[in-house]
Amino acid sequence: MQVRGTVEKPASSDHVQLTNLSAYLAAAQSDSPARLGKLFELNQAVSSGGYHVDAGLVSHSIIEDSLRAIGA
Repeated sequence: MQVRGTVEKPASSDHVQLTNLSAYLAAAQSDSPARLGKLFELNQAVSSGGYHVDAGLVSHSIIEDSLRAIGA
């Protein structure tokens, strides 16, 4: 019986890519006075029924963003 040697696999390497995601998340979670003021105004408008969404504009923006994301 012939014993063959083991075949060594090439060493694998780990790869980490850091993006600006953490900066975006931190900014979105910021409790700056300006952001809190804007949220308060938005809350008041929604509560009073004074906030109206232009469905055509929103859908147009969603479609354009989707097309931009796929490179069209």
